[in-house]
Amino acid sequence: MVYLKDNNSPQQKSAFKLISSFLPEDYELFLSSLTIDEYLHSSLFILKHHKIPVPERFKKVFEALKTILDLQHLKIVNPSDSKENNLKIVDIMQNFNLNPRDAYHFLTMQENDIHEFATFDNDFKEVFTKKYLKHSE
Repeated sequence: MVYLKDNNSPQQKSAFKLISSFLPEDYELFLSSLTIDEYLHSSLFILKHHKIPVPERFKKVFEALKTILDLQHLKIVNPSDSKENNLKIVDIMQNFNLNPRDAYHFLTMQENDIHEFATFDNDFKEVFTKKYLKHSE
């Protein structure tokens, strides 16, 4: 999402091409609240780095987030609220060499029966290698 909305990113074209490839089809797109949080954090950081004034940063982030949330077939999913499932995070971190946030992304995908994951992040290599998720890049 960051690359998609960052006009200065060298990955913007790749991100746009990837998202565009899903839109005309009958794909369901999923975002978790964790992903939205990461997007907001990264976007605000980038805008701060580019010395965009604070009020304009929030306006830009709001407008970009709105266009993302308006994507056709987009659904918001959330991490588990089950204590038992949250205990799985440590095993996921250990088994797939993931940081806590990425382990929560993976758990959220498992709980929502999501089998494909679009990312430019290499942290999920073991998940893809072990064929738990199909990688779209």
